[in-house]
Amino acid sequence: MFFSSIILGSMILGLANSAVQAPVPVESCNTSSSEYAPNFDPRSGYMVFTSERSGTAAVYRIMMQPGTKAEPFPGTFNSEDQHRGFISFTSSGEAVGVAYGQYEEQSFPGIVTAPRDNGALNLGHPLTALNGPFFVSHPAISPDGTRLVFVSDRVGGEGGLDLWISDRRDDLSWSTPIGLGRAVNSIEDEISPTFLSSDTLLFASNGIGGAREDSTSSSASSGTGLGRNPSPLIGSTPSSTKAIASSSPMAHRCLPPTDPAAPAG
Repeated sequence: MFFSSIILGSMILGLANSAVQAPVPVESCNTSSSEYAPNFDPRSGYMVFTSERSGTAAVYRIMMQPGTKAEPFPGTFNSEDQHRGFISFTSSGEAVGVAYGQYEEQSFPGIVTAPRDNGALNLGHPLTALNGPFFVSHPAISPDGTRLVFVSDRVGGEGGLDLWISDRRDDLSWSTPIGLGRAVNSIEDEISPTFLSSDTLLFASNGIGGAREDSTSSSASSGTGLGRNPSPLIGSTPSSTKAIASSSPMAHRCLPPTDPAAPAG
């Protein structure tokens, strides 16, 4: 079994090969179980992540200050009997996450809204244009809320787990997803996308290259696809930009690909 942990590193962004300083574990977040999918909540200032410490994946939060402890994020998003996680925020604090939905006799993870209410994070509705009877997870919503990039093994990809993109229409519905193509996706796995800005995406791949089997790459976007070939992030230098990430030996899915015992999401 693989376990992942939250690590703190730092980057110098805006370079062809952005430099990444050697990361250190965030001990106040990590347990002997898996912790992954870190993100910052711009409304509350908490660092938010997914943990399996209770036996079920759930969303936790922590204020990144000495002496603080992680706690489950209040609200109805978390469930005692169903895996939920992978929260992603816009710059205004709008949130999406991952919960299971039922398809015939089997359930699969899919992307759902996570509405906010007086500091609580609640379970909203599934984004049906993105979900289906296949793996859909690792959502990254753009800072302005107009784009959503996610991971899926649906038909039409390049192989393995690929990155897909959907645009939000004027009526607030989401467009039919399209794959990011061979400029970004490989025959292996691309996972864990994160928007560094409205036009720059950070993600991990074990099929593009880099210093390790599971390398982190960046790509600039153009239009509805990612038009610039991604480049691995390499090196170790002093930096000015803090970053958080999860580290595991290519723990692609983190949440199980299916959950037959889970209720409909």
